[in-house]
Amino acid sequence: MSLVWPKTEYEQVVQLISTRVGLQFNDHRHKTLQTALDQLLVSGELANLPDLLARLETSENSDSLWQQIIQALTVGETYFYRNQAHVNALYQHVLPTLIEARRKAGCRQLRIWSAGCATGEEPYTLAMILHDLIPDIDNWSISLLATDVNLDYLKRARAGYYRTPSFRGETPDWVQKRWFTPQDGGFLLKPAMRRMVTFAPLNLISDVYPSAANNTLSMDLVVCRNVTIYFSREQTQQVINRFYDTLVDGGWLIVGHSEPQPGVYQQYVMHNHDNAILYQKVVQTAESRQPASVEPAKRKSLPAVTVNVAGPADIVEAAQRRTQADHTELWRRAQIAANREDWGEAFQLLDEIESADVLQPQIHYLRALIQLQMGDRAASLVSLRQAVYCDPSFALAHYTLGELHEKAGALDEAARYWRRAQKSLAQLDPQQPLPFAEDMTVEMLKGLLDYRLMKHQTGV
Repeated sequence: MSLVWPKTEYEQVVQLISTRVGLQFNDHRHKTLQTALDQLLVSGELANLPDLLARLETSENSDSLWQQIIQALTVGETYFYRNQAHVNALYQHVLPTLIEARRKAGCRQLRIWSAGCATGEEPYTLAMILHDLIPDIDNWSISLLATDVNLDYLKRARAGYYRTPSFRGETPDWVQKRWFTPQDGGFLLKPAMRRMVTFAPLNLISDVYPSAANNTLSMDLVVCRNVTIYFSREQTQQVINRFYDTLVDGGWLIVGHSEPQPGVYQQYVMHNHDNAILYQKVVQTAESRQPASVEPAKRKSLPAVTVNVAGPADIVEAAQRRTQADHTELWRRAQIAANREDWGEAFQLLDEIESADVLQPQIHYLRALIQLQMGDRAASLVSLRQAVYCDPSFALAHYTLGELHEKAGALDEAARYWRRAQKSLAQLDPQQPLPFAEDMTVEMLKGLLDYRLMKHQTGV
């Protein structure tokens, strides 16, 4: 059982962690931190919370105490060739474009940064793709930087030793055979591939980049996936701005499907490549920066969105009571604005709620519905992916993602999302009202899903 920590001191620790490394706290992360603090107290390394605060405030992120907390709170969920849409975009568009431009310029060099690299599967995947695309790679100067705030992850990444889970999901079967040697029940990456990547510690929340001192200048490509989803909006904007300064003109930024926030990427040109949203740094004239007008679709009433602010009761209950009433009123106003097609006001209100908690799935879902009304399918896909990232059991978001993929002709992908929605509903009471929907029960959505999947299976 978790110990009872003094509330004021605990909130100070949470604020310091959020400020220093950008982690925002939800239910799960509060529980994880409390468990980590309990272990530090039992081990004798921590006397009390004031002692912890004093040590954290006066030490660097590389300090052993910081690293124990970072390692407890960060998620290293990754595998080779993760996210087929991004891999396809790299193979078919981003890297071929960069390589061709360098060949034409007579400058055979590329600079790539995997920011938030975890245990190394992402930067090593980039190295593998480069080998496929550049037959004369030995004649090129390739800088492939990989950074993370978690020193344990970096140590494991440098070793290049991986177990079976790193080859799951979308990882092609040939990756193990081509680039790895079986060893002690796992797989060791070949030395030539390990030498391509330089691993280094770097805190994305800090202002130490771009800089020649840490090799973060003049990048052709920055890949930062599933990192800024845990940052506040202000922190995300600062990071994205620094990436912009890091990139050369024409350089590319790739972020996770769940990460884009409206307004954060305005300085970039957005490209949609087969379900992958890409951002490019392009020097633009003032005229070209004007956003294209979008003709709104015929008005439809949007489903009601129920406020569901949650947190660990014994730690943040008082803070939630202070904010819940405000959030409820903002939600009501956002819904009204959306139904009268006042998109600007609706987006502004959603952004205001999101600034307090980026991990609320209903924010992204309502934004997706508005974007659909505006006819912006690409942006809606991004918002829906954010919603299911925040809540993987968000059945209605999975259903809507399936609808969008069906309309795009991606029937197998649509069925995959519908099956996920079915799984999310499996243990719920059929008569239970469906969260974030108006006058729809679990049973009604189950019926729709059964119908959709029956059509897919029969080809009707």
